Amino acid sequence: MVRLRAGSIVAGRYRIERLLSRGGQAAVYLAHDTKFDERVALKVAEASTVAGYTRLRERFRREARIGNRLGRTAGFVRAFDWGEVPDRPRHLYLALDLVEGAEPLDLETGTREERLARLRSAARIVGEAHRQGVVHRDIKPENFLQAPDGAIALTDFGLAKVRGDAEGPRRATPRPRARAGAAELTRTGDWQGTPLFMAPEQFEDMRGTDARADVYALGVMLFLAVTGEYPYARAVLKRQQKVREGQAEAPRLRDRAPDVPAALDALCAAAMALDRERRLRDVDAFLAGLDAALARRASGRQRRPRLVLHDGRGARRPAAPISSPATRGTPRPRSTTRGGREPPRLPRGLRRGEHPGEYVCRRDGSVLVWVPPGAFVMGSDADDAWRNERPAHEVTLTRGFFLGRFQVTWGQFARFCAKTGHPAPEPRFIVEDDHPVHDVSWRDARAYCDWAGLRLPTEAEWEWAARGADGRRYPWGDDPPTARHAQWIGTPAQATAPVGSFLLGASPVGCHDMAGNVWEWVHDGYGDYAEGPATDPTGAPRAKHRVCRGGAWSSTAPYVRATSRCGVGPAVRYLNIGFRVARSLEG
Repeated sequence: MVRLRAGSIVAGRYRIERLLSRGGQAAVYLAHDTKFDERVALKVAEASTVAGYTRLRERFRREARIGNRLGRTAGFVRAFDWGEVPDRPRHLYLALDLVEGAEPLDLETGTREERLARLRSAARIVGEAHRQGVVHRDIKPENFLQAPDGAIALTDFGLAKVRGDAEGPRRATPRPRARAGAAELTRTGDWQGTPLFMAPEQFEDMRGTDARADVYALGVMLFLAVTGEYPYARAVLKRQQKVREGQAEAPRLRDRAPDVPAALDALCAAAMALDRERRLRDVDAFLAGLDAALARRASGRQRRPRLVLHDGRGARRPAAPISSPATRGTPRPRSTTRGGREPPRLPRGLRRGEHPGEYVCRRDGSVLVWVPPGAFVMGSDADDAWRNERPAHEVTLTRGFFLGRFQVTWGQFARFCAKTGHPAPEPRFIVEDDHPVHDVSWRDARAYCDWAGLRLPTEAEWEWAARGADGRRYPWGDDPPTARHAQWIGTPAQATAPVGSFLLGASPVGCHDMAGNVWEWVHDGYGDYAEGPATDPTGAPRAKHRVCRGGAWSSTAPYVRATSRCGVGPAVRYLNIGFRVARSLEG
Protein backbone atom coordinates (compact mmCIF):
# COMPACT_ATOMS: atom_id res chain seq x y z
CA MET A 1 0.00 0.00 0.00
CA VAL A 2 1.33 3.42 -1.00
CA ARG A 3 2.20 5.62 1.97
CA LEU A 4 4.16 8.85 1.62
CA ARG A 5 4.92 11.22 4.44
CA ALA A 6 4.24 14.95 4.35
CA GLY A 7 7.41 16.76 3.34
CA SER A 8 8.89 13.89 1.33
CA ILE A 9 10.06 14.67 -2.21
CA VAL A 10 9.04 12.57 -5.20
CA ALA A 11 11.22 12.56 -8.33
CA GLY A 12 13.25 15.44 -6.94
CA ARG A 13 10.42 17.83 -7.69
CA TYR A 14 7.11 17.17 -5.94
CA ARG A 15 6.91 17.84 -2.19
CA ILE A 16 4.06 15.91 -0.55
CA GLU A 17 1.66 18.02 1.54
CA ARG A 18 -1.19 15.66 2.41
CA LEU A 19 -3.24 12.67 1.25
CA LEU A 20 -6.31 13.46 -0.88
CA SER A 21 -7.67 9.97 -1.58
CA ARG A 22 -6.64 6.34 -1.59
CA GLY A 23 -7.63 3.43 -3.85
CA GLY A 24 -6.60 -0.18 -4.33
CA GLN A 25 -3.15 0.32 -5.87
CA ALA A 26 -2.90 4.09 -5.86
CA ALA A 27 -3.04 7.11 -3.60
CA VAL A 28 -3.50 10.71 -4.68
CA TYR A 29 -1.63 13.41 -2.78
CA LEU A 30 -1.73 17.17 -2.71
CA ALA A 31 1.82 18.12 -3.64
CA HIS A 32 3.86 21.25 -4.31
CA ASP A 33 5.64 21.33 -7.65
CA THR A 34 8.90 23.01 -6.68
CA LYS A 35 9.89 23.45 -10.32
CA PHE A 36 6.94 25.71 -11.19
CA ASP A 37 5.92 26.73 -7.66
CA GLU A 38 2.34 25.50 -7.85
CA ARG A 39 0.13 22.87 -6.22
CA VAL A 40 -0.63 19.70 -8.13
CA ALA A 41 -2.36 16.36 -7.65
CA LEU A 42 0.21 13.57 -7.54
CA LYS A 43 -1.04 10.04 -8.13
CA VAL A 44 1.36 7.37 -6.83
CA ALA A 45 0.79 3.64 -7.40
CA GLU A 46 2.60 0.48 -6.34
CA ALA A 47 2.67 -2.95 -7.98
CA SER A 48 3.13 -6.00 -5.77
CA THR A 49 4.85 -8.14 -8.42
CA VAL A 50 7.19 -7.65 -11.35
CA ALA A 51 4.49 -8.73 -13.80
CA GLY A 52 2.03 -6.38 -12.13
CA TYR A 53 4.55 -3.57 -12.45
CA THR A 54 4.74 -4.09 -16.21
CA ARG A 55 0.96 -3.75 -16.50
CA LEU A 56 0.91 -0.78 -14.12
CA ARG A 57 3.60 1.00 -16.10
CA GLU A 58 1.65 0.51 -19.32
CA ARG A 59 -1.47 1.88 -17.65
CA PHE A 60 0.36 4.96 -16.36
CA ARG A 61 1.92 5.54 -19.78
CA ARG A 62 -1.50 5.40 -21.41
CA GLU A 63 -3.11 7.57 -18.74
CA ALA A 64 -0.37 10.21 -19.02
CA ARG A 65 -0.47 10.29 -22.81
CA ILE A 66 -4.25 10.56 -23.05
CA GLY A 67 -4.51 12.95 -20.09
CA ASN A 68 -1.95 15.26 -21.65
CA ARG A 69 -3.74 15.20 -25.00
CA LEU A 70 -7.27 15.75 -23.70
CA GLY A 71 -6.15 18.14 -20.97
CA ARG A 72 -5.80 20.88 -23.55
CA THR A 73 -9.60 20.90 -23.84
CA ALA A 74 -12.07 22.10 -21.20
CA GLY A 75 -13.62 19.30 -19.16
CA PHE A 76 -10.55 17.11 -18.72
CA VAL A 77 -7.89 16.92 -16.03
CA ARG A 78 -4.49 17.49 -17.63
CA ALA A 79 -1.59 15.11 -17.00
CA PHE A 80 1.83 16.71 -17.49
CA ASP A 81 4.47 14.41 -15.98
CA TRP A 82 4.95 10.77 -15.04
CA GLY A 83 7.72 8.33 -14.22
CA GLU A 84 9.26 6.01 -11.66
CA VAL A 85 9.67 6.94 -8.01
CA PRO A 86 13.47 6.63 -7.73
CA ASP A 87 13.80 5.37 -4.16
CA ARG A 88 10.74 3.08 -4.15
CA PRO A 89 10.83 -0.14 -6.20
CA ARG A 90 7.79 -0.78 -8.42
CA HIS A 91 6.31 2.66 -7.64
CA LEU A 92 5.14 5.08 -10.35
CA TYR A 93 3.87 8.66 -10.16
CA LEU A 94 1.59 10.74 -12.36
CA ALA A 95 1.36 14.53 -11.99
CA LEU A 96 -2.03 16.11 -12.73
CA ASP A 97 -3.54 19.57 -12.59
CA LEU A 98 -5.11 20.12 -9.20
CA VAL A 99 -8.86 20.76 -9.08
CA GLU A 100 -9.18 22.66 -5.79
CA GLY A 101 -11.82 21.32 -3.42
CA ALA A 102 -13.06 18.75 -5.93
CA GLU A 103 -15.41 15.92 -5.02
CA PRO A 104 -16.73 13.01 -7.11
CA LEU A 105 -19.63 13.88 -9.39
CA ASP A 106 -22.74 14.24 -7.23
CA LEU A 107 -25.69 12.30 -8.64
CA GLU A 108 -27.44 11.74 -5.33
CA THR A 109 -28.26 15.16 -3.84
CA GLY A 110 -30.35 18.10 -5.01
CA THR A 111 -33.49 17.98 -7.10
CA ARG A 112 -33.85 15.47 -9.89
CA GLU A 113 -33.39 18.26 -12.43
CA GLU A 114 -30.14 19.33 -10.77
CA ARG A 115 -28.82 15.76 -10.74
CA LEU A 116 -29.72 15.29 -14.40
CA ALA A 117 -28.10 18.62 -15.29
CA ARG A 118 -24.85 17.43 -13.72
CA LEU A 119 -25.14 14.13 -15.59
CA ARG A 120 -25.75 15.98 -18.84
CA SER A 121 -22.59 18.03 -18.32
CA ALA A 122 -20.61 14.85 -17.63
CA ALA A 123 -22.04 13.16 -20.74
CA ARG A 124 -20.98 16.09 -22.91
CA ILE A 125 -17.42 15.61 -21.71
CA VAL A 126 -17.55 11.91 -22.58
CA GLY A 127 -18.86 12.83 -26.01
CA GLU A 128 -15.94 15.21 -26.52
CA ALA A 129 -13.49 12.44 -25.58
CA HIS A 130 -15.11 10.22 -28.21
CA ARG A 131 -14.80 12.96 -30.82
CA GLN A 132 -11.09 13.06 -30.05
CA GLY A 133 -10.83 9.31 -30.55
CA VAL A 134 -10.72 8.22 -26.89
CA VAL A 135 -13.03 5.64 -25.28
CA HIS A 136 -12.70 5.89 -21.50
CA ARG A 137 -13.98 2.41 -20.49
CA ASP A 138 -14.24 3.28 -16.80
CA ILE A 139 -16.97 5.91 -16.72
CA LYS A 140 -18.40 6.36 -13.22
CA PRO A 141 -19.11 9.29 -10.87
CA GLU A 142 -15.80 8.84 -9.06
CA ASN A 143 -13.87 9.53 -12.25
CA PHE A 144 -15.50 12.94 -12.67
CA LEU A 145 -14.22 15.71 -10.43
CA GLN A 146 -16.79 18.32 -9.45
CA ALA A 147 -15.25 21.60 -8.29
CA PRO A 148 -16.94 23.82 -5.67
CA ASP A 149 -18.17 26.14 -8.42
CA GLY A 150 -19.90 23.25 -10.20
CA ALA A 151 -17.31 22.74 -12.97
CA ILE A 152 -16.89 19.08 -13.92
CA ALA A 153 -13.78 17.39 -15.33
CA LEU A 154 -13.07 13.80 -16.38
CA THR A 155 -9.96 12.01 -15.16
CA ASP A 156 -8.37 8.53 -14.79
CA PHE A 157 -7.61 7.30 -18.32
CA GLY A 158 -5.74 4.16 -17.24
CA LEU A 159 -8.22 1.86 -18.99
CA ALA A 160 -8.90 4.18 -21.92
CA LYS A 161 -8.52 3.13 -25.53
CA VAL A 162 -7.39 5.40 -28.34
CA ARG A 163 -8.91 4.86 -31.76
CA GLY A 164 -6.58 2.68 -33.80
CA ASP A 165 -4.58 1.64 -30.72
CA ALA A 166 -4.33 -2.14 -30.33
CA GLU A 167 -2.99 -1.93 -26.79
CA GLY A 168 -4.99 -2.66 -23.67
CA PRO A 169 -5.91 -5.48 -21.28
CA ARG A 170 -7.72 -8.42 -22.85
CA ARG A 171 -9.99 -9.48 -20.01
CA ALA A 172 -11.48 -7.61 -17.08
CA THR A 173 -11.48 -9.96 -14.09
CA PRO A 174 -13.24 -8.13 -11.25
CA ARG A 175 -11.91 -8.61 -7.77
CA PRO A 176 -14.75 -8.54 -5.22
CA ARG A 177 -14.82 -6.41 -2.13
CA ALA A 178 -16.43 -7.44 1.11
CA ARG A 179 -18.53 -4.37 1.87
CA ALA A 180 -22.24 -5.15 1.63
CA GLY A 181 -24.20 -3.33 -1.04
CA ALA A 182 -21.23 -2.80 -3.30
CA ALA A 183 -19.63 -6.23 -3.30
CA GLU A 184 -18.07 -5.94 -6.71
CA LEU A 185 -17.20 -2.25 -6.79
CA THR A 186 -13.45 -2.02 -7.32
CA ARG A 187 -11.63 1.05 -6.10
CA THR A 188 -10.24 3.95 -8.10
CA GLY A 189 -6.84 2.87 -9.38
CA ASP A 190 -7.64 -0.88 -9.68
CA TRP A 191 -6.71 -2.46 -13.01
CA GLN A 192 -9.95 -4.31 -13.52
CA GLY A 193 -12.53 -1.56 -13.86
CA THR A 194 -15.80 -1.06 -12.01
CA PRO A 195 -18.38 -3.84 -12.55
CA LEU A 196 -21.37 -1.79 -11.43
CA PHE A 197 -20.88 0.39 -14.53
CA MET A 198 -19.54 -2.23 -16.96
CA ALA A 199 -21.31 -3.41 -20.08
CA PRO A 200 -21.37 -7.20 -20.67
CA GLU A 201 -18.79 -7.05 -23.45
CA GLN A 202 -16.27 -5.51 -21.04
CA PHE A 203 -16.31 -8.68 -18.96
CA GLU A 204 -15.58 -10.75 -22.06
CA ASP A 205 -12.90 -8.91 -24.03
CA MET A 206 -11.79 -5.40 -23.17
CA ARG A 207 -9.98 -5.10 -26.50
CA GLY A 208 -13.26 -5.45 -28.38
CA THR A 209 -15.06 -2.62 -26.60
CA ASP A 210 -16.00 0.63 -28.28
CA ALA A 211 -17.77 3.90 -27.42
CA ARG A 212 -20.99 2.03 -26.65
CA ALA A 213 -19.39 0.76 -23.43
CA ASP A 214 -19.24 4.37 -22.20
CA VAL A 215 -22.87 4.86 -23.30
CA TYR A 216 -23.85 1.90 -21.11
CA ALA A 217 -22.04 3.44 -18.13
CA LEU A 218 -23.88 6.74 -18.69
CA GLY A 219 -27.14 4.76 -18.67
CA VAL A 220 -26.19 3.34 -15.26
CA MET A 221 -25.39 6.85 -14.04
CA LEU A 222 -28.80 7.99 -15.29
CA PHE A 223 -30.42 5.13 -13.38
CA LEU A 224 -28.49 6.15 -10.26
CA ALA A 225 -29.34 9.85 -10.65
CA VAL A 226 -33.08 9.14 -10.90
CA THR A 227 -33.53 6.26 -8.42
CA GLY A 228 -30.55 6.52 -6.08
CA GLU A 229 -29.88 2.82 -6.78
CA TYR A 230 -27.79 0.71 -9.14
CA PRO A 231 -29.59 -1.36 -11.79
CA TYR A 232 -27.46 -4.42 -10.92
CA ALA A 233 -26.26 -3.99 -7.35
CA ARG A 234 -24.71 -7.43 -6.80
CA ALA A 235 -23.31 -10.25 -8.93
CA VAL A 236 -23.43 -7.95 -11.93
CA LEU A 237 -22.29 -10.35 -14.63
CA LYS A 238 -24.56 -13.16 -13.39
CA ARG A 239 -27.60 -10.90 -13.30
CA GLN A 240 -26.85 -9.45 -16.71
CA GLN A 241 -26.59 -12.99 -18.06
CA LYS A 242 -30.01 -13.93 -16.66
CA VAL A 243 -31.54 -10.95 -18.47
CA ARG A 244 -29.79 -11.87 -21.70
CA GLU A 245 -31.08 -15.45 -21.45
CA GLY A 246 -34.63 -14.31 -20.79
CA GLN A 247 -34.71 -15.57 -17.19
CA ALA A 248 -35.22 -12.07 -15.73
CA GLU A 249 -36.54 -8.67 -16.78
CA ALA A 250 -34.12 -5.85 -17.40
CA PRO A 251 -34.28 -3.19 -14.67
CA ARG A 252 -36.34 -0.14 -15.63
CA LEU A 253 -36.53 3.32 -14.12
CA ARG A 254 -40.30 3.21 -13.76
CA ASP A 255 -40.10 0.02 -11.70
CA ARG A 256 -38.32 1.99 -8.95
CA ALA A 257 -39.52 5.54 -9.66
CA PRO A 258 -43.09 5.41 -11.07
CA ASP A 259 -43.26 9.17 -11.65
CA VAL A 260 -40.45 9.12 -14.21
CA PRO A 261 -41.54 10.34 -17.68
CA ALA A 262 -41.89 7.55 -20.22
CA ALA A 263 -39.30 9.18 -22.48
CA LEU A 264 -36.67 9.17 -19.74
CA ASP A 265 -37.47 5.55 -18.88
CA ALA A 266 -37.09 4.54 -22.54
CA LEU A 267 -33.82 6.48 -22.87
CA CYS A 268 -32.28 4.74 -19.87
CA ALA A 269 -33.36 1.32 -21.16
CA ALA A 270 -31.85 2.01 -24.58
CA ALA A 271 -28.57 3.22 -23.06
CA MET A 272 -28.33 0.11 -20.86
CA ALA A 273 -29.26 -2.43 -23.53
CA LEU A 274 -27.13 -5.50 -22.85
CA ASP A 275 -26.90 -6.29 -26.56
CA ARG A 276 -24.64 -3.51 -27.78
CA GLU A 277 -26.10 -3.76 -31.28
CA ARG A 278 -29.41 -2.60 -29.80
CA ARG A 279 -27.85 -0.01 -27.51
CA LEU A 280 -27.84 3.72 -28.23
CA ARG A 281 -25.22 4.22 -30.89
CA ASP A 282 -23.33 7.12 -29.30
CA VAL A 283 -23.27 9.79 -26.60
CA ASP A 284 -24.89 12.35 -28.90
CA ALA A 285 -27.98 10.13 -29.08
CA PHE A 286 -27.96 9.87 -25.27
CA LEU A 287 -27.73 13.65 -24.92
CA ALA A 288 -30.45 14.25 -27.48
CA GLY A 289 -32.79 11.91 -25.62
CA LEU A 290 -31.95 13.46 -22.26
CA ASP A 291 -32.48 17.00 -23.54
CA ALA A 292 -35.80 16.05 -25.14
CA ALA A 293 -37.05 14.36 -21.98
CA LEU A 294 -36.09 17.33 -19.80
CA ALA A 295 -37.59 19.83 -22.25
CA ARG A 296 -40.93 18.01 -22.23
CA ARG A 297 -40.89 17.91 -18.43
CA ALA A 298 -40.02 21.60 -18.16
CA SER A 299 -42.61 22.75 -20.69
CA GLY A 300 -45.38 21.31 -18.56
CA ARG A 301 -44.56 23.31 -15.45
CA GLN A 302 -42.79 26.56 -16.35
CA ARG A 303 -44.51 29.85 -15.74
CA ARG A 304 -44.12 32.74 -18.10
CA PRO A 305 -41.27 34.79 -16.63
CA ARG A 306 -41.54 38.45 -15.81
CA LEU A 307 -38.02 39.61 -16.45
CA VAL A 308 -35.85 42.63 -16.98
CA LEU A 309 -35.29 43.30 -20.69
CA HIS A 310 -32.41 45.28 -22.09
CA ASP A 311 -31.88 46.08 -25.75
CA GLY A 312 -28.64 48.04 -25.61
CA ARG A 313 -30.49 51.38 -25.52
CA GLY A 314 -31.13 51.62 -21.82
CA ALA A 315 -32.76 49.28 -19.33
CA ARG A 316 -36.47 49.04 -18.66
CA ARG A 317 -37.44 48.85 -15.02
CA PRO A 318 -38.61 45.35 -14.08
CA ALA A 319 -42.07 44.45 -12.92
CA ALA A 320 -42.48 43.30 -9.33
CA PRO A 321 -40.36 40.16 -8.93
CA ILE A 322 -42.03 36.77 -8.79
CA SER A 323 -41.49 34.88 -5.57
CA SER A 324 -39.94 31.43 -5.59
CA PRO A 325 -40.31 28.57 -3.08
CA ALA A 326 -37.01 29.53 -1.48
CA THR A 327 -38.02 33.14 -0.90
CA ARG A 328 -41.78 32.89 -0.54
CA GLY A 329 -42.75 33.86 2.98
CA THR A 330 -39.47 35.73 3.54
CA PRO A 331 -39.97 39.46 4.08
CA ARG A 332 -38.61 41.62 1.30
CA PRO A 333 -35.59 43.58 2.50
CA ARG A 334 -36.00 47.21 3.39
CA SER A 335 -34.09 49.19 0.80
CA THR A 336 -33.61 52.71 -0.38
CA THR A 337 -32.00 54.32 -3.41
CA ARG A 338 -30.48 57.77 -3.54
CA GLY A 339 -29.23 59.62 -6.58
CA GLY A 340 -30.40 59.62 -10.18
CA ARG A 341 -29.86 57.51 -13.24
CA GLU A 342 -27.25 59.94 -14.54
CA PRO A 343 -23.93 60.61 -12.80
CA PRO A 344 -23.42 64.19 -11.55
CA ARG A 345 -20.35 64.46 -13.79
CA LEU A 346 -18.05 62.34 -15.92
CA PRO A 347 -14.60 61.62 -14.49
CA ARG A 348 -11.52 61.93 -16.64
CA GLY A 349 -11.05 59.04 -19.04
CA LEU A 350 -14.76 58.41 -19.68
CA ARG A 351 -16.96 59.71 -22.46
CA ARG A 352 -20.63 59.32 -23.26
CA GLY A 353 -21.52 56.29 -25.36
CA GLU A 354 -23.70 56.00 -28.44
CA HIS A 355 -26.82 55.16 -26.43
CA PRO A 356 -28.40 56.89 -23.42
CA GLY A 357 -27.06 55.59 -20.13
CA GLU A 358 -23.81 54.28 -21.60
CA TYR A 359 -20.32 55.59 -20.82
CA VAL A 360 -17.14 54.42 -22.51
CA CYS A 361 -13.65 54.12 -21.08
CA ARG A 362 -11.33 55.81 -23.56
CA ARG A 363 -8.37 53.55 -22.80
CA ASP A 364 -9.87 50.07 -23.26
CA GLY A 365 -13.30 50.72 -24.82
CA SER A 366 -15.28 49.19 -21.94
CA VAL A 367 -18.94 50.22 -21.92
CA LEU A 368 -20.08 51.18 -18.42
CA VAL A 369 -23.36 52.08 -16.73
CA TRP A 370 -23.91 54.41 -13.79
CA VAL A 371 -25.03 52.73 -10.58
CA PRO A 372 -26.42 55.21 -8.04
CA PRO A 373 -25.78 54.92 -4.28
CA GLY A 374 -28.29 53.20 -2.06
CA ALA A 375 -29.01 50.79 0.78
CA PHE A 376 -29.98 47.16 0.35
CA VAL A 377 -29.88 43.79 2.10
CA MET A 378 -26.79 41.85 1.10
CA GLY A 379 -26.51 38.07 1.40
CA SER A 380 -29.30 35.62 2.10
CA ASP A 381 -30.94 33.75 4.96
CA ALA A 382 -33.07 31.62 2.63
CA ASP A 383 -33.31 27.92 3.40
CA ASP A 384 -31.01 27.01 0.51
CA ALA A 385 -28.40 29.68 1.25
CA TRP A 386 -24.90 28.47 2.04
CA ARG A 387 -23.03 29.47 5.16
CA ASN A 388 -20.87 31.99 3.32
CA GLU A 389 -24.01 33.85 2.15
CA ARG A 390 -25.21 34.37 5.71
CA PRO A 391 -26.28 36.45 7.48
CA ALA A 392 -28.44 38.70 5.33
CA HIS A 393 -27.47 42.19 6.46
CA GLU A 394 -28.15 45.76 5.43
CA VAL A 395 -25.40 47.53 3.54
CA THR A 396 -25.24 51.18 2.56
CA LEU A 397 -23.28 52.44 -0.42
CA THR A 398 -22.81 56.15 0.02
CA ARG A 399 -21.25 56.77 -3.38
CA GLY A 400 -22.41 55.86 -6.86
CA PHE A 401 -20.02 54.17 -9.28
CA PHE A 402 -19.65 53.03 -12.88
CA LEU A 403 -19.75 49.31 -13.68
CA GLY A 404 -18.93 47.44 -16.86
CA ARG A 405 -22.04 46.53 -18.82
CA PHE A 406 -20.21 43.43 -20.06
CA GLN A 407 -17.39 41.21 -18.88
CA VAL A 408 -13.92 42.05 -20.23
CA THR A 409 -13.42 40.20 -23.51
CA TRP A 410 -10.55 38.30 -25.08
CA GLY A 411 -10.16 41.08 -27.64
CA GLN A 412 -9.78 43.72 -24.93
CA PHE A 413 -7.37 41.64 -22.87
CA ALA A 414 -5.26 40.79 -25.94
CA ARG A 415 -4.84 44.51 -26.70
CA PHE A 416 -3.77 45.11 -23.11
CA CYS A 417 -1.18 42.31 -23.34
CA ALA A 418 0.11 43.58 -26.69
CA LYS A 419 0.56 47.13 -25.38
CA THR A 420 2.09 46.26 -22.01
CA GLY A 421 3.89 42.96 -22.55
CA HIS A 422 1.75 41.31 -19.86
CA PRO A 423 1.73 37.51 -20.29
CA ALA A 424 -1.27 36.51 -22.39
CA PRO A 425 -3.58 33.77 -21.06
CA GLU A 426 -4.24 30.64 -23.08
CA PRO A 427 -7.89 29.93 -23.92
CA ARG A 428 -8.92 26.45 -22.76
CA PHE A 429 -11.49 26.04 -25.53
CA ILE A 430 -12.46 27.79 -28.77
CA VAL A 431 -13.23 31.48 -28.23
CA GLU A 432 -13.69 34.62 -30.32
CA ASP A 433 -12.69 38.19 -29.49
CA ASP A 434 -16.18 38.93 -28.10
CA HIS A 435 -16.14 36.07 -25.56
CA PRO A 436 -15.29 36.92 -21.95
CA VAL A 437 -11.63 36.39 -21.14
CA HIS A 438 -10.92 33.42 -18.88
CA ASP A 439 -7.87 31.77 -17.33
CA VAL A 440 -6.89 35.06 -15.68
CA SER A 441 -5.91 35.47 -12.05
CA TRP A 442 -7.03 38.23 -9.70
CA ARG A 443 -3.60 39.77 -10.17
CA ASP A 444 -4.04 39.71 -13.96
CA ALA A 445 -7.40 41.45 -13.58
CA ARG A 446 -5.86 44.09 -11.29
CA ALA A 447 -3.05 44.71 -13.79
CA TYR A 448 -5.59 45.22 -16.57
CA CYS A 449 -7.60 47.66 -14.45
CA ASP A 450 -4.49 49.64 -13.50
CA TRP A 451 -3.58 49.99 -17.17
CA ALA A 452 -7.10 51.05 -18.20
CA GLY A 453 -7.55 53.54 -15.35
CA LEU A 454 -10.32 51.40 -13.87
CA ARG A 455 -10.69 49.06 -10.92
CA LEU A 456 -12.46 45.89 -9.84
CA PRO A 457 -15.86 46.41 -8.18
CA THR A 458 -16.20 45.70 -4.49
CA GLU A 459 -18.32 42.72 -3.55
CA ALA A 460 -21.09 44.95 -2.21
CA GLU A 461 -21.09 47.03 -5.40
CA TRP A 462 -21.30 43.88 -7.49
CA GLU A 463 -24.27 42.46 -5.57
CA TRP A 464 -26.09 45.82 -5.50
CA ALA A 465 -25.82 46.02 -9.30
CA ALA A 466 -26.76 42.35 -9.75
CA ARG A 467 -29.92 42.18 -7.64
CA GLY A 468 -31.03 45.75 -6.99
CA ALA A 469 -33.27 46.90 -4.20
CA ASP A 470 -35.81 44.07 -4.19
CA GLY A 471 -33.54 41.25 -3.01
CA ARG A 472 -34.12 39.01 -6.04
CA ARG A 473 -32.43 35.63 -6.37
CA TYR A 474 -31.06 36.18 -9.88
CA PRO A 475 -30.28 39.33 -11.87
CA TRP A 476 -33.54 38.95 -13.85
CA GLY A 477 -35.83 38.12 -10.91
CA ASP A 478 -36.76 35.05 -8.88
CA ASP A 479 -37.55 32.58 -11.64
CA PRO A 480 -34.91 29.84 -12.06
CA PRO A 481 -32.42 30.16 -14.92
CA THR A 482 -33.07 28.76 -18.39
CA ALA A 483 -31.04 28.67 -21.58
CA ARG A 484 -32.55 32.08 -22.43
CA HIS A 485 -31.23 33.77 -19.28
CA ALA A 486 -27.56 32.90 -19.01
CA GLN A 487 -24.69 30.71 -20.13
CA TRP A 488 -24.76 28.12 -17.34
CA ILE A 489 -24.77 24.34 -17.11
CA GLY A 490 -28.35 24.27 -18.41
CA THR A 491 -27.39 25.68 -21.82
CA PRO A 492 -26.46 23.33 -24.67
CA ALA A 493 -22.91 24.60 -25.30
CA GLN A 494 -20.57 23.96 -22.39
CA ALA A 495 -18.19 26.86 -22.95
CA THR A 496 -18.48 30.64 -22.89
CA ALA A 497 -20.84 32.66 -25.08
CA PRO A 498 -20.24 36.11 -26.60
CA VAL A 499 -20.83 38.78 -23.97
CA GLY A 500 -24.35 40.21 -23.95
CA SER A 501 -25.92 37.18 -25.66
CA PHE A 502 -28.77 36.84 -23.14
CA LEU A 503 -31.05 39.86 -23.21
CA LEU A 504 -33.47 38.31 -20.72
CA GLY A 505 -30.70 37.93 -18.16
CA ALA A 506 -29.84 41.62 -17.72
CA SER A 507 -29.61 43.00 -14.19
CA PRO A 508 -31.72 45.91 -12.88
CA VAL A 509 -29.05 48.42 -13.93
CA GLY A 510 -28.62 46.87 -17.39
CA CYS A 511 -25.47 44.79 -16.84
CA HIS A 512 -25.24 41.52 -18.74
CA ASP A 513 -23.90 38.08 -17.76
CA MET A 514 -23.89 38.75 -14.02
CA ALA A 515 -25.11 35.16 -13.82
CA GLY A 516 -23.07 32.62 -15.74
CA ASN A 517 -20.55 32.82 -18.60
CA VAL A 518 -17.54 33.28 -16.29
CA TRP A 519 -17.12 33.85 -12.57
CA GLU A 520 -16.03 37.42 -11.90
CA TRP A 521 -13.18 38.54 -9.69
CA VAL A 522 -14.06 41.38 -7.34
CA HIS A 523 -11.78 43.54 -5.23
CA ASP A 524 -12.55 42.09 -1.79
CA GLY A 525 -10.72 39.49 0.22
CA TYR A 526 -12.81 36.43 1.05
CA GLY A 527 -14.17 36.43 4.60
CA ASP A 528 -17.33 36.27 6.67
CA TYR A 529 -19.86 39.05 6.22
CA ALA A 530 -19.80 39.74 9.95
CA GLU A 531 -16.20 40.93 9.62
CA GLY A 532 -17.00 43.95 7.43
CA PRO A 533 -18.57 47.35 8.08
CA ALA A 534 -22.16 48.11 7.13
CA THR A 535 -21.24 51.23 5.13
CA ASP A 536 -19.18 50.96 1.93
CA PRO A 537 -17.71 47.56 2.88
CA THR A 538 -14.61 46.30 1.08
CA GLY A 539 -14.36 42.79 2.51
CA ALA A 540 -11.43 41.17 4.31
CA PRO A 541 -8.26 42.97 3.11
CA ARG A 542 -5.85 40.49 4.77
CA ALA A 543 -7.55 37.34 3.55
CA LYS A 544 -5.54 34.80 1.57
CA HIS A 545 -8.27 34.42 -1.03
CA ARG A 546 -10.25 36.84 -3.20
CA VAL A 547 -13.95 36.71 -3.92
CA CYS A 548 -15.50 35.52 -7.17
CA ARG A 549 -19.16 36.16 -7.95
CA GLY A 550 -21.84 35.20 -10.47
CA GLY A 551 -21.17 31.60 -11.49
CA ALA A 552 -20.01 30.42 -14.90
CA TRP A 553 -20.87 28.37 -17.97
CA SER A 554 -20.01 25.28 -15.91
CA SER A 555 -22.16 26.21 -12.87
CA THR A 556 -25.43 24.73 -11.68
CA ALA A 557 -28.36 26.96 -10.72
CA PRO A 558 -27.38 27.51 -7.05
CA TYR A 559 -24.05 28.99 -8.13
CA VAL A 560 -25.53 31.58 -10.50
CA ARG A 561 -27.70 33.12 -7.77
CA ALA A 562 -26.92 36.77 -7.10
CA THR A 563 -25.79 35.96 -3.55
CA SER A 564 -23.52 33.02 -4.42
CA ARG A 565 -19.84 33.58 -3.67
CA CYS A 566 -16.59 31.67 -3.47
CA GLY A 567 -12.99 32.37 -2.50
CA VAL A 568 -10.02 31.65 -4.78
CA GLY A 569 -6.31 32.37 -4.41
CA PRO A 570 -5.30 35.61 -6.17
CA ALA A 571 -2.66 33.82 -8.29
CA VAL A 572 -4.98 31.03 -9.44
CA ARG A 573 -6.17 30.87 -13.04
CA TYR A 574 -9.24 28.82 -13.94
CA LEU A 575 -10.96 28.14 -17.23
CA ASN A 576 -14.18 29.64 -15.86
CA ILE A 577 -13.04 32.83 -14.11
CA GLY A 578 -12.90 36.30 -15.71
CA PHE A 579 -13.86 39.78 -14.55
CA ARG A 580 -15.66 43.04 -15.27
CA VAL A 581 -14.43 46.55 -14.52
CA ALA A 582 -15.64 49.43 -12.38
CA ARG A 583 -14.80 53.10 -11.94
CA SER A 584 -15.34 55.52 -9.09
CA LEU A 585 -16.83 58.94 -9.65
CA GLU A 586 -13.84 60.50 -7.92
CA GLY A 587 -10.48 60.60 -9.66
